Amino acid sequence: MKSFIILFSLIVIASSCANKSPIEKIFVDTAKLDSIRKNSDTSYIRPINSSGSNIEQYLNLDEGIITKITKDTAGGIKEFVQFRSGKKIEYAEFYSNGQLKASVLFDSDGQLHGPAKYYYEDGRVKSKGSYNHGLYSGEWKNYSAIGELESADKYDVNGAHLENEKPK
Repeated sequence: MKSFIILFSLIVIASSCANKSPIEKIFVDTAKLDSIRKNSDTSYIRPINSSGSNIEQYLNLDEGIITKITKDTAGGIKEFVQFRSGKKIEYAEFYSNGQLKASVLFDSDGQLHGPAKYYYEDGRVKSKGSYNHGLYSGEWKNYSAIGELESADKYDVNGAHLENEKPK
C-alpha cells in the first residue's frame, strides 16, 4: 500500500509538471554576432537619438544579408534583425536584462515562418508555436507568468483557429 501511495504521488507530481513552462535563460549569441562582424564587408554605427542608443549595421555582400543591431544606452542589445533582398529573415528582441523576449524567423517573402517563442523577463516561456507563411499553424501553447499552461490553441495550415483547450 505504501508503494502505491508513493507511485501515485509521483504520477500526480509528474503530470502537474508537464504543464509548466520551463525557464530558459537565453541571452545574446555572442558567437553569432562575432561571426557576423567577421564576415561583413562593411559596417557602421548610427546614433538613434541624443540619449546614447544606437544601431550597428553590418553588410555581407556575398550572402546579400544586412544585419541591424539596436543597442540601448548601456550598450545592451535590444533588437537583432537580419534582411535579405530587403525582406526580414530573422528577428530577435531582448529585455533590458539581456534575456530573450522573442525569436522568430521569416520566409523569402518576409512573412513569419517556422518556430517562434516569446518569453517573460525571467526566462519562462510565454507562448510557443509555429507560423506558416505569416499564419499561425499547428499548436500554440500559452503560459502564465508563473509558468502554468493557460491554453493551447490549434490552427490548421491556412491559419484557421480550430480549437482552444484550457487545462483542467
